[in-house]
Amino acid sequence: MEIKDTKIFKNWHKYGLISLEDFTENWEWVNQDPLDETGHLTRSMGLEVTKDMETKVLNENNPMANLPYDENNLQGKIVRLERKWVPGLDRYYFYKDGKRWNGDVILSKRDHLN
Repeated sequence: MEIKDTKIFKNWHKYGLISLEDFTENWEWVNQDPLDETGHLTRSMGLEVTKDMETKVLNENNPMANLPYDENNLQGKIVRLERKWVPGLDRYYFYKDGKRWNGDVILSKRDHLN
C-alpha cells in the first residue's frame, strides 16, 4: 500500500494539511531509526496541532458540536523527535531540539499507517 492511501496520512492531510512529500520524508527518517544499544526506539515523528485543527476534528466527530474555527489556521507541522527510554520509569520521553516535547500525536517505525 502506498503512503498516500494510508489512514494515518489521510488523517494528517485532512486535519493538518500535511503534504505527501513532508509526510513521506519524515516517515522515511523515522524508519531509519538505528535503535539504542538495548533495542529501544530513538526516533519518532510528531504532529504539532493547532486549536483550530482540534475544533475541526471535534465538529466532524460530534454531530452536536458546531464550534467556529479558522480554516486558515489548520496547518499542522511535523516535528522530528528524539526518543529516550528511561528504564527506571519504564517509559519513553520525547525531545524536540533538546527540549521535552509533550505533544499527543506521535509515530514510530513500529506503528502501522493503517
